[in-house]
Amino acid sequence: MAYAKASFFELGFSAKMTMLRRRETSTGIAMNKVLVILKYIAFLNIPLMLGGLYFIYAPMLAGSMSDAIDNAPKALILIGLAFSLTSFRDVKKIDKMGRFIIERPIALKVIMYVIMTHSLIALGFGAYLLTFTPDDNQLGVGLISFGIGFMALVKSMIDQAKDLTDHYN
Repeated sequence: MAYAKASFFELGFSAKMTMLRRRETSTGIAMNKVLVILKYIAFLNIPLMLGGLYFIYAPMLAGSMSDAIDNAPKALILIGLAFSLTSFRDVKKIDKMGRFIIERPIALKVIMYVIMTHSLIALGFGAYLLTFTPDDNQLGVGLISFGIGFMALVKSMIDQAKDLTDHYN
């Protein structure tokens, strides 16, 4: 009975470690389940990317450029969502091209600056279209989605680079 009433500080070292292990185990299992769910959500980027490419190329193959321009906002939104979902993937799994880029700091910086520049241009132009041109609201939303997706891609690259440098150190 005295053991049940004892505070955390009055318990012995082994009892404290047992309590901490139980807490870590239950939290770890819950986090592993969340990570598995996010890993499977990250696979949704493939159909979203294919949907965006469909909205771009289907009207062009049909010979209607006006439909291709009208479908551009839909394509940009889908491609932006696809890039955003790539940030949910497992950062420990890096393909050969990613490893080639991440292992070379200069190449990584150049690619990150190029992607961030494109992202900021897309965000700025999308905000301009959304704010000052009432006719092009859909294109503005599409460009903002595309810019946010590119920012998520850069965040994913930074996480992969951190994980790879932690692995080597």
